[in-house]
Amino acid sequence: ATPAPPRKLLFGGGKAALATQCATEAANIAWSLAALVMDIYDAAGTDGDGYCPPANFLTGKDRPRGLLYKLSVGLCNMKASSALLDIFSIMIFAQLISVTCTDELNLG
Repeated sequence: ATPAPPRKLLFGGGKAALATQCATEAANIAWSLAALVMDIYDAAGTDGDGYCPPANFLTGKDRPRGLLYKLSVGLCNMKASSALLDIFSIMIFAQLISVTCTDELNLG
């Protein structure tokens, strides 16, 4: 009988290491999706008018144009940027899953 060809594994731990890495990548997609939902909720809100731009902290109605307002607008921009980052993270982890969730590394 001829011996089986050597396996081309991505990680040195065998199938268990690949399964662990695959599960980790899938969990990272789930965490990124949860972070995306929270960032969209923080940036837009659910009541229709959203949280951005922010209202006055004391009255909740008028919107002063001072330094605190500009800081709050910057935080709203950060939430929108974070949502984009979450989308890109999901794309990256999906690409990594296509490599780590296979049984062997395709080098050719």
